[in-house]
Amino acid sequence: MQQETKAAIESVLSGETLSAESMRLAIGAIMDGRCDDVEIAALLTGLAVRGETQTELAGAASAMRERATRIETTRTGIIDTCGTGGDKLHTFNISTATAFVLAGSAIPVAKHGNRSVSSSSGSATVLETLGVKIGITPEQAGACLDSLGICFCYARTCHSAMKHVANARQSLGFRTIFNLLGPLTNPAGAEFQLLGAPRNHFAEKIAGAARELGTKRTLVVCGNDEIDEVALWGTTAVWDVHDGEITRHEWSASDFGLPEVKVSDLRVSSPEESADVIRGILQGEPGPARDIVLANAAAGLWCCGEAESLRKGVEQAETTIEFGAAKLVLDQLIEWTTFASQD
Repeated sequence: MQQETKAAIESVLSGETLSAESMRLAIGAIMDGRCDDVEIAALLTGLAVRGETQTELAGAASAMRERATRIETTRTGIIDTCGTGGDKLHTFNISTATAFVLAGSAIPVAKHGNRSVSSSSGSATVLETLGVKIGITPEQAGACLDSLGICFCYARTCHSAMKHVANARQSLGFRTIFNLLGPLTNPAGAEFQLLGAPRNHFAEKIAGAARELGTKRTLVVCGNDEIDEVALWGTTAVWDVHDGEITRHEWSASDFGLPEVKVSDLRVSSPEESADVIRGILQGEPGPARDIVLANAAAGLWCCGEAESLRKGVEQAETTIEFGAAKLVLDQLIEWTTFASQD
């Protein structure tokens, strides 16, 4: 057993919390391939049972960031729309559709994502279904972001060191700290983030970790304590991380000037259904799916300082869709990645 993980496991089993540095070293040893599945599983299980702290999340995210393949770009003011997943509500890919609307609104987007674990369609899968080639290199992804103002940061490509924890995570079969790290490890170093978590207590920890890691501005949202998006039913809890401080907000549909929706109106059963919903939204089809994307895009615009209020953000997002700018982004992304993948 490696000294870094041995010390971490002993601390966790004794009920102690780890410093960011201790966690960084332990996760670093794991991601460097120096640990066997037994010690990996022991640490992940101990953390899951006790509950990870925001400082431990920050330390683990630092280790992942250090080993990520960086997506280099000349763009600034980049935003990511990434959720943890795991809400098991099987909605269409709201954050992916939101990314197209934000990019169509002239906000550079580096959309971080992966294949599905618990949903009907992960962002990588729905993008493939839409016709986007996700298997391009990180260098090509950076060039795509420079050219179009959007790229997909495929987690399997940018975080190749995750292969060392794959067997242990699969064997455990339950949520571990790695399920919370995706939103905190954008390979393009997005300055702005609209992040989602499926429960309020996870969102609060992610926000605390984002503050420790440093960010220009990050919004961590949890819709109605059940979905990793801004919701238009119940109340969306928001942790606004800005200038080293965290401010709490609560949003409802009325804050956006939008009607309430039912989660049943947003459910899909396959990547093909999700892709069809996204195409419909970008083509201007009205309804609950469009409304939920407008709300999330408005939050992203507000996060970046491009909308003075959530209602103004909705108006701007509506204009982006109505004038075809969001659909154009998807069309250009399909064309660009198809050409790049042939090199």
